[in-house]
Amino acid sequence: MPLQNDYEVRGADALLTIHARNGRRFQYTIDAEDLPKVRRHQWHTSTSAHTDDNVYAKTGSGTQGKFLQRLVADTPPDLICCLKDTDQTNCRKSNLLNGTRWEISQHTRARRKGIVPQSGYVGVVWNEKMRQWRAGPPKDTNTFLGYYKTVREALAAQAEHEAGRKGGKQ
Repeated sequence: MPLQNDYEVRGADALLTIHARNGRRFQYTIDAEDLPKVRRHQWHTSTSAHTDDNVYAKTGSGTQGKFLQRLVADTPPDLICCLKDTDQTNCRKSNLLNGTRWEISQHTRARRKGIVPQSGYVGVVWNEKMRQWRAGPPKDTNTFLGYYKTVREALAAQAEHEAGRKGGKQ
């Protein structure tokens, strides 16, 4: 029989409390707006393959299971979800980053070194204040195309702009 999950709303945040079989309790913070989709699932804890210190919230089992951060961030199957501050209990959208394996590795490397992530593309730079990728055409530094969650989205905006279509935010 699965153990009961508890939920508590605190302003703009919601707490998900998971009671593990060993008697320990784990609390995960999400945005209150994500509570309805999180409540539809029965959550349990899952430890990282590398260490027992990292305990993640998961629904389902095996490859059919889904981690809390992937559900909250609406991570597509071909992308990876990363915790920006490495705190596995902070599952607010503002702390989640979707990206390719390369993008996540660049973010992780930059975080370890304490530097701003680099996209590797002309016209796509990381905006630390907005915590998103800023896109502009490669040949025109005065045009602003918008902020995007992933490098892939910023590159798509550049391609649309180059094709003569209106892309991103002007």
